[in-house]
Amino acid sequence: MNMKTKSIIIALLLILSLSIVINAEDSFRLHNLKGEIDLENDRLITIYWNNDKNLIEKISSGKIKDAKIEFNIKLDQGKYLDERNLPLFETNAMSLSYTFDPFVNRPELNTDNTLVQIKMRYKYMLDDKEVIGDYSDSLTLGHDSFIKNTSFWSKDQIEKASKLGIILESMKEDVRKPITRYEFIKMLMKMDQYIAKHDVEIIKKFEDIADYDINFAYNIGIVNGVKDGVFSGDNTLTKEEMATILSRYLVKLGRDITHSDKNIADIDKVSKWALDSIKHLLDIGVIVGDDHGMINPQNEVTREEAIVMVIRIFDIVV
Repeated sequence: MNMKTKSIIIALLLILSLSIVINAEDSFRLHNLKGEIDLENDRLITIYWNNDKNLIEKISSGKIKDAKIEFNIKLDQGKYLDERNLPLFETNAMSLSYTFDPFVNRPELNTDNTLVQIKMRYKYMLDDKEVIGDYSDSLTLGHDSFIKNTSFWSKDQIEKASKLGIILESMKEDVRKPITRYEFIKMLMKMDQYIAKHDVEIIKKFEDIADYDINFAYNIGIVNGVKDGVFSGDNTLTKEEMATILSRYLVKLGRDITHSDKNIADIDKVSKWALDSIKHLLDIGVIVGDDHGMINPQNEVTREEAIVMVIRIFDIVV
């Protein structure tokens, strides 16, 4: 092997090792994002999160310097700050909360009349080079006027879900449409960030989706694939399928499975594999019968119905 070939190989190895380092650093994630509106000042928002343990270790060791968390903001249907070439909000990366006014220079706006979307990311110096991480999923707080086709019976739960920021943007265009598996698990995991701290390592991953929350739900055992290793996030959910997921979730939170003896007219339509879960959710009031005493277990669940059930779970466990 001549010197030229050796030099090329060494250069390729250096590039490979550098790319491995960059990919490893890019995997830093902000966890358990949640936000709240100040009850005394409707212009102020506070965001809470947990930091990536690996990032904190590298900051403590001195390998990573000048680490910050950036907040990119969008108001209503406008553009994010970086799309308008405006500076982002930021705080020290060791922080666990940040309170700020997203309506700078807009005195007419507040959380009662404006929808606020927030994305977060890490920014730091590594080997004298600036590294900017990927954005988190967006967190949505504030006015819910952009949630379309709500019914009178879902108003309170949708308002609460909106304030918690757990309703996905894709759901807001029409909440009477059937919810997809992706939308439901994402919403449930957003709600979970207010409730639980699961000590679990992401080992199993679906073949067809890389989303962190979806694979997190897979690893804590509340959702399975439609077949081995395949999530099929665009598929819709029936009420009995959703019931099994929610019942598993409650068991993960340490809740006992109880069985209802309520007289449900179409209980015989429930599949055998879902019967315990349906009776569990009937007993605790997450599922209720309609005016005819029917629960329609084989029907697709709408986004609106799913929001109501998730908020009922939230009210039970919080």
